Formats: sequence, structure tokens, C-alpha cells
Amino acid sequence: MENRKNILIIAFVFVLASITPAVLAGGGGAPSTTQVSITGYAFSSNDVTINIADSVEWTNQDSATHTVTDTGGPESYDSGDMVNGNTFTFTFNIPGDYPYACNKHPSTMTGVVHVIDPGAGSGDNNSGNETGDNGTSNVTMMIWMPDGTSLLTSFDIDNTSNAWQASVIGFNALVMSYNTYDTDPDGIFLISIGGLSSDVPFGNSSYWYWSLYLMNATGVYVESLVGVSSVNVSDGMNFAWVATNGSWGPMEGSVQAMLEGLNSPVSGCMDVDATNFNPEATVDDDSCTYGSGGNETAGCTNSAAMNYMAEADVDDDSCLYDDDGDGVSNGDEIDGCTDSAATNYNSAATEMDNTCTYDTDGDEIAGCTDASAENFSPTATDDDGTCTFADPTDNGTSPPDADNMTECEVWEYWNPSLIDDSKPGKGCPDYTGDAGSSNTDGSSDEGTTTAPPEDKEAETDNPLDALATVVPGGMVGVGAIGGIALLTVGYLIFGRK
Repeated sequence: MENRKNILIIAFVFVLASITPAVLAGGGGAPSTTQVSITGYAFSSNDVTINIADSVEWTNQDSATHTVTDTGGPESYDSGDMVNGNTFTFTFNIPGDYPYACNKHPSTMTGVVHVIDPGAGSGDNNSGNETGDNGTSNVTMMIWMPDGTSLLTSFDIDNTSNAWQASVIGFNALVMSYNTYDTDPDGIFLISIGGLSSDVPFGNSSYWYWSLYLMNATGVYVESLVGVSSVNVSDGMNFAWVATNGSWGPMEGSVQAMLEGLNSPVSGCMDVDATNFNPEATVDDDSCTYGSGGNETAGCTNSAAMNYMAEADVDDDSCLYDDDGDGVSNGDEIDGCTDSAATNYNSAATEMDNTCTYDTDGDEIAGCTDASAENFSPTATDDDGTCTFADPTDNGTSPPDADNMTECEVWEYWNPSLIDDSKPGKGCPDYTGDAGSSNTDGSSDEGTTTAPPEDKEAETDNPLDALATVVPGGMVGVGAIGGIALLTVGYLIFGRK
């Protein structure tokens, strides 16, 4: 009996000694196998975490053929074609993240296996994406637009985040809207970015979609074969959303041409309005310059002007001002009477010039009342100040030689069209015909008598009257002749004595 006890004690110590190193080494016990079923065109558990040396076994329960194919983990594996009932097992010996997909249905059937080493010390996910004590990773996201241009943004994100969480941050940073179709919490299908999506339905040869591209270790972008939510971030990670249908891009032709631009970016100014616009540029480097010292929009920059342009960067001397606030710029104002009640109202006038005239008794006619003016209106009763004269410097006040002219001559000077030779004084309103009045030729009527017109039919009984009518000087001339004759006779009679 005593010998049997000793044997049992020795056996217990031996067993204890054999398992203690394994426990202290952190082996974590015997390897285990995690089951993943393939059903309904999906991996039942598409995001699993296992310890190093553990295995995952996939079983195809679909009627369709599927595969389990590595898309970027530390170790490569591929199940090949799996028909209904087939299984595939793989043991993971290196810690890290192992994204995978079905080669038959890569855009919808994806998954990832996270492999950790419990004996690494911290117990955290040992996927190799830590950046240090701060627990964040710096990632860069690109959006490759359908027209072949790119948008870039870089930011820090928590190490535990996946590429979809990083994408949301990137979309917000680039102020780009997005729309998704969530098949389940782990499967996200991106429908549109910035409102851009295919205008034809799925199945059409021209259908395109937004696909996730990851930059590999050699610095080349390759299309991801796993869903965006299955890709964990890592420090220095570069990923891109690209408009494609797998064989071509919607605007840039082929995916090959697209990838050449994507993987060989050309930095430069991408603003077509800039003076240094580079049509070959795929990445805008903020180097754009514009005319007039860096400004691109010319216009009036004075906020006090009536044509002020808030968006203008360069003043082009086009500013217009309206000092009186009537909506008409200073240079376009028209002076005139703006009162519609006035007899000389000017509907085109924008600036009142105080020339308005009014019909106070109801029968006034506005116009030029100066007869010497070029635009004299004989029917006008109210002078409206519009008179114009042949010689503006004289302004209708006096002729050039007025000091040496009679009133009628002055009248004739200003009114040549009114002269009427058949009227007394030729129609001069100042002519009276009285003694002392002036004739139009400057002579005086004083001391003269206007003779009546000759009447050849008239008869006279007085011979002297007849003589008076024949002899120049009339009766005065006859008396003078008689007197001379008497003096001559007297001289002859008395002078000889």
C-alpha cells in the first residue's frame, strides 16, 4: 500500500512538472478550431479572432461553388473551388490580420481572421498596426473621381478602427456626401460618393460602382477582395475609393489607364480658371495662381458702389455711384423738369433742374416766347426758358452794332422774316409815322410834309395850282420865282436912273 502511494505521488509531480512550463510560457492550452459556415452567399462569421496556432474550418453549405482565398495576410492560403459539403481548414501560425474572400463573389463575400499571441504580454490585438503609446494610426484616403481627378486627405484614427470608419472620417474631411447599402453590420456596399453613382442598373454592361483599393507593400494600389469593414487600419495606410466596374472606369477608359494615373500621380494646379492650370495633374498641390496678383474674379470691389461685387477679388474700375439714390448712376443723369404736373414735364429726365413751368390760369401754353429766338413759338403764352439763338453769345439781347442803329433797324436785324415792305415802317412795331419818328433808313420826318400820291386825272381851276404841281418845289417854288422876277424888273427900271 505504501509503495502504491509513493508511485501516485511521483506520477502527480511528474505531470505537474510537465505542464507548468507550458502554462508559464503562455501557450494557452491545446490549439482549437473555429467553425465558419458558408451559407446564403455569405460567411456566417466573417470576423473572428483566434490565438496563434489555432485553426479555422470553413464548410460550404450552399448549392453554389465558393472559395476561401487569402487577400493580404502574413500567410497565403486558398481553398480552391468548394462545392456543397466541402470543407477547408487552415492553421494560423503568425499573428496578424488575414483578410479573405470568395473568388467567385469577391464584392459581397468577404471576411477576416485576427490572429493574436496571448503570450506577447499585453493581451491586445497583436495585428501590427500600433504606432506607439498614443494608440493611433495615420492614414491617407483618396477618392478617385469618375473624371480621373483625385481628392486626398490624411488624418489620425484609433488603431482599433476599420477602413470603413476611416472612410467616414475622410468623407467628412473632404466635405463629400456618401450613400451606402448595409447588408448586415459587417457588410457595407458603397452606392455613391458626392452624389455620383452609375446611371444604369446592375447587370448593364455600363454599370459601375465604387470599389476599395489598398496600397500594397510595393506602393501600388490593388483592388481589395474583402469588404471595407473587414480591413483594419494601420499606421501609414493608404487606401482609395475608385469608380470602376472591374474592367474599366466610367470616364478614364480602362482600369489599367486609371491605375497608371492612380499609381503615378501628377501634382499641379487643377483649377481651370488659374493661369497655371495643368491638364495633366491628378493631385492638386495648391500651387494655383491667378491674374492680377492671385485673384481670379474682376469687378467693382467698393461696397458703396451700386454695382458692387462681393465675389470680386480685383477691382476693374467699373464702379458706378448714385449720389442721390434714384437708381441712376451719376454719369447717366438727365437734367430737366421731373414734375409731371408741370407744362414742360420731361419724362426722360432723372435730375430736377428747376425749370418747371405751370399753367396757373388753365390756358397757358409753354414754349419760347422770344420772337428773336430760332425756336420762337407764336402760340406760346408761358416762356419755358428753352429759347435758342443763332449766336449763343448774343443770347438775343442786342445786335452787334446796336448803338448806331434805330429801334426799327434793331427790330429788322432780329426779325428778318417779319419785314414787310408793303407796311408802314416795313412792319416795325416801333414805327408810328408821326413827326420826329424815325424811318427805317435813319432819316427824320421833321419839317417835311408827306405829299399825297399824284392824280393825273385831277383837274384844277387855278392856273397857279397847276403850275405848282408842275414846277419843282410846289407853291413855294413859284413864289420864289416871282420874287426874283420882280427884283429884276425893279433893277432895270430904277437902276438905270
